[in-house]
Amino acid sequence: MVGYRWKEQDAYIEWIESSCGVDTMQRLRDSETKLQQQLQESVKRENILNMKLATKHQEMQDLLVGNTTISGCNIHTIFIHNSYYHSHGGVTVSYVC
Repeated sequence: MVGYRWKEQDAYIEWIESSCGVDTMQRLRDSETKLQQQLQESVKRENILNMKLATKHQEMQDLLVGNTTISGCNIHTIFIHNSYYHSHGGVTVSYVC
């Protein structure tokens, strides 16, 4: 009984394929191929974006660690002699951990 259903289903599929015509089947196959290529390209793009996201996440973690390190330091501001300060236009800040 089960084998009969398979034969009946196969006959129905063959009838549908033959009634569609060769052109329709070829267009469907072409569409399937195109969709598979688009899927592969999308998967590659997703992988690239995931790698970029992981890199950005790591950069953020590195910056947080650096910020924590700087926050834990004793910051000493050193004012340079007035003539040197004015000629070089700034204050030197050094970090001592």
